[in-house]
Amino acid sequence: MLRSLVGVNSSTEETLFELQQGKFKKLNLLGIQLRALHLSGILPPSSITISPCKSFLYNIFTAISLLSLVTHIVAEVRAIYEHRNKLEMVTALTFQMTLFIHTTTLTAYFVFHREQLVRLLASLEFQFVPHIEKVGSPTRHGPIIRKVSKYAFLLTWGLLIVWLVVLFAWGALPMMVRYFDVLTSNEQKTDETLESRDKYLKYFGLIMWLPPNIDKFPIYELVYTFNAFATYAVSCCCTAAHSVFLIFMYNISTHLKILTSCIEVIDEMFPQPMETINKFSADIETKNIQSIPNVCSLGDEILGQVLPERVTSSGRQEVQHEIGRAVMTDLRGAFTDECDEKHVKMSTLSVSDGTKNTFLPNESEELSSREEKMYRYLIECIKYHQAILQYYDEVDKFLNPVLLVFFLGNQAMVCFSAFQLALGLSDGKFKFFTSIVATISWPLLICWYGEYLSEQSLAVQQAAYDCSWYNTSPRFKKHLVYLVMRSQKPVRLTAGKFFAVSLEGFSEVLCLRT
Repeated sequence: MLRSLVGVNSSTEETLFELQQGKFKKLNLLGIQLRALHLSGILPPSSITISPCKSFLYNIFTAISLLSLVTHIVAEVRAIYEHRNKLEMVTALTFQMTLFIHTTTLTAYFVFHREQLVRLLASLEFQFVPHIEKVGSPTRHGPIIRKVSKYAFLLTWGLLIVWLVVLFAWGALPMMVRYFDVLTSNEQKTDETLESRDKYLKYFGLIMWLPPNIDKFPIYELVYTFNAFATYAVSCCCTAAHSVFLIFMYNISTHLKILTSCIEVIDEMFPQPMETINKFSADIETKNIQSIPNVCSLGDEILGQVLPERVTSSGRQEVQHEIGRAVMTDLRGAFTDECDEKHVKMSTLSVSDGTKNTFLPNESEELSSREEKMYRYLIECIKYHQAILQYYDEVDKFLNPVLLVFFLGNQAMVCFSAFQLALGLSDGKFKFFTSIVATISWPLLICWYGEYLSEQSLAVQQAAYDCSWYNTSPRFKKHLVYLVMRSQKPVRLTAGKFFAVSLEGFSEVLCLRT
């Protein structure tokens, strides 16, 4: 059906879809976007799920990642107890503990709801393929999908590069500083006091409780390995959990953008049959009309053939003329053959939808075929829109609990890190400054894409209104009104049903912080 309407060969379509298991098609949307989920242990790659042994090993890796997060929280609680008299140390440890609890909660939620997460991600690429094949044109879908895939590729790699930089700065660099100091220092003094152990905190990326003999081999190496793996787990899981929000919002926006393009091409796919009408109008303008028995002049317009006369009860004749679908009636005196005594004055004008066009016998059939195709096409667009909205409802129910945890945890981290900076400490100030930037950047990025999702949902109603609906059938207009009315409500994810994930919601969060 789609190829017959737009005349597109299958080679263009093959670039949009790829066959799965020889019979199922999927969109090339996600790609590298799932890389952070694979590295964090939240979602195994398809190459691992096909092997039971690999799946078992991957589940062990996921369990170790979660266990390292929990044990590091315990170590931080122990460190808070040891440094309970140092406000700045307690503040820094509380910030880290909030980050670990925040990340552990989000990661555990996605791990324990892995089946639902897999189903929703698969629906992004499989569920909407039947709708896309029935509406629009692959020549228009292709550029949209390639553009959003390229942008998602760049965004994902940007996030991965930032994660690698953080992992190096917090996971590898402290050990390099430690061994550099060992090689350049000649002191061999051993001191196991708390103050001496605190000096070793600069050799770890994360602040935590340290055993008394931390300067002995291999105690430092073992503790550092534990600290480095916890750094990997918290940074990778945090990036992956936040990427889930972006994946759903960005790809739902992509489908709404595809739907908008499908509605915008309605006039191109179903052009009005104006050739016959234009030809008829040109003939009317160029033809020299003479007064003949069955043709009469009305100003500068030409009336059609005179229909059979009939005498009214008043004894006057009713003269009817037919032009196109309009039947004009005039009550007047005797109708002369020459028709040159005076102009006919039109008294009534009635429109008949069922009468056959006198001058254009094929026009009615062409319009009927065009209107039927337009109506069927609009129905497919509405089905596509309903499928997107239904999918959005499922995603909103799935994400709104963790979105609430995300914003609450982020709010707490900003408060603790800002308080740490307000203390005016010289050590670690830059680290906590970067923490503030990170804790503000993630909510801003997520709310930005939440606003983008709302804008794409509102673009559907604008595209529907911009089509030539005034030249369509009544039932087409009625269904188009339903589409416009539903599109007037923006699509927005919510954080625990408390506030919408949008730039307006982000401003509300900032107001709460101040």
